[in-house]
Amino acid sequence: MPHVLRVDGMLQLDPALTAVIEAEQLLEHGSPKEVELRACAVHAIELLSDATGRLLSPAEIDSALWNRGRERHYKALPRPRSRNTAY
Repeated sequence: MPHVLRVDGMLQLDPALTAVIEAEQLLEHGSPKEVELRACAVHAIELLSDATGRLLSPAEIDSALWNRGRERHYKALPRPRSRNTAY
């Protein structure tokens, strides 16, 4: 989700983190940058749900963003990478 939210302009990242992502470098799993990126995406999805008056649940928004991220436009751009078994 962080990738789709960033590409769509809904998450603005620290320039240093953006540089790491665009260089396709791995983010260490559990590192402050990786955890904060995931947490901000979760928070953004909650805010989007609130903006719909909870007509769309966070799970529904998450699913829609996940499917959106499968589009060619998103796949063509570097996205955050982290080796882990969490997702």
